[in-house]
Amino acid sequence: MHVCLPLLVSASVFGSIGRKMGQVLEVMARSRPVNSSSKSLHELSAKTLDGATVNFKDYAGKVLLVTNAHYTQFTEIWQQYQDRFKGGEGKEEGGFEIFAFPCAQFANQEFPDAADIKKFVAAYNIPEKYNVRMMEKIDVNGPNMHPVFSFLKYHSSLYDDQSKTAKDISWNFGKFLVDQEGHVVKYYGPQVMPKSFIPDIDQVIARALRGFVRPPPQ
Repeated sequence: MHVCLPLLVSASVFGSIGRKMGQVLEVMARSRPVNSSSKSLHELSAKTLDGATVNFKDYAGKVLLVTNAHYTQFTEIWQQYQDRFKGGEGKEEGGFEIFAFPCAQFANQEFPDAADIKKFVAAYNIPEKYNVRMMEKIDVNGPNMHPVFSFLKYHSSLYDDQSKTAKDISWNFGKFLVDQEGHVVKYYGPQVMPKSFIPDIDQVIARALRGFVRPPPQ
């Protein structure tokens, strides 16, 4: 049984422990074969927490941040985005959207099913308060990895061209910044806090920083 309020009150503690663990695990992260024939995130789709289909082509022209989210860290992590993009300013000024995919691959910390996750995000008004789109619970590593994360890894610094493998995302809140054309700009590990790369987001919104397209796998 999950008790939500104490977890929220202790978010900074969980966040600190999680980031330190993320630093260690990032060094130790397993590398696995990964490929994607997609050249843009806009070619892909995913389900929301409510089961609706999101076609990323509908977000062409917007800057996206895609992350594997975990509820215990919402207050600490998302507050930093809210401080910069509160009131929907990101949407109005430059088109900024956050897509958060719950994942239970990291010490099985996530709620066991979508109904529990929905209750939590509704109770704390997470989508509206933090300007984040809650997506379906998925795998971000391994044989059942969602195609969105196969694409993101393949076109990011996690991928190694020589071995044709990509490192696993090491912990909750690995973050991929995606430009207006659906290309991956940068990957930020779990230990990297949002306040440190909000300048990157601003640069992408201004089209001063652009994404990268890796050639299709041979």
